[in-house]
Amino acid sequence: RLGLPELAAPLSRLMDDEVWTVRYAAANALRSFGQPGERLLRDIAASEVSRSQRTASLILAEGPAA
Repeated sequence: RLGLPELAAPLSRLMDDEVWTVRYAAANALRSFGQPGERLLRDIAASEVSRSQRTASLILAEGPAA
């Protein structure tokens, strides 16, 4: 079974994809890992301005995962 340690890097790379739905799905997947995933999203959101930074900020602004 794959977990955040195995998926964090590939999902983080997908958050810089040029297709919005790919970035959004990757960010939601990270958020689904609970607090560790949200910590990673916060780190990305605090990074330099990029597609992934904007996507992470948006996902975090949506509130906690359902």
